Amino acid sequence: MDDLVLHKLAISGPTLASMIQRLSSSPADVDGLLFGHITRIAPSTLPDDAAQTSPDSHLVATISGFLCFPSLLSFYDSLGRLSSTTHLNHKPLIGWFSSRRKTPLRPSMREFSVTHSLSSTPNLSLPIQDSDSNSLFAPSIFLLFTHSSNRPDHSNQPVSGLPLPSIPTLF
Repeated sequence: MDDLVLHKLAISGPTLASMIQRLSSSPADVDGLLFGHITRIAPSTLPDDAAQTSPDSHLVATISGFLCFPSLLSFYDSLGRLSSTTHLNHKPLIGWFSSRRKTPLRPSMREFSVTHSLSSTPNLSLPIQDSDSNSLFAPSIFLLFTHSSNRPDHSNQPVSGLPLPSIPTLF
């Protein structure tokens, strides 16, 4: 599972709009879970030279839904360890998100830890669709939303998608 790399993240317009509306109307910082599926697709480029090898297939994560909790620390503790598996039993879980106000657009150490906890829990892995092998994908997608309250309209809300398959070791 360590060498699986996402090449694309897809989300429909209505799902993204619903998520942004929910996050921007929340009175406080919130987080939640992302649901969807992972598909292996063949690349659309063909080599001109027969001697060239065709590129490997690509993994595409498609977000089809989300579950937003009313506050932070909803399924994990202050150290980023999973504290409740009740919410995590929803299938197919592909990752999670956090929405914060007036903060830098970079993951915190707790967010790294939560992502690592999710991706290292074996019973949360899901099969990859259209895959020849029995490959599994661990829920390692993390989306970070942040916005400033200086603008009354939320039309320019920055969004960052951060797949975090490996967590750096800190010394």
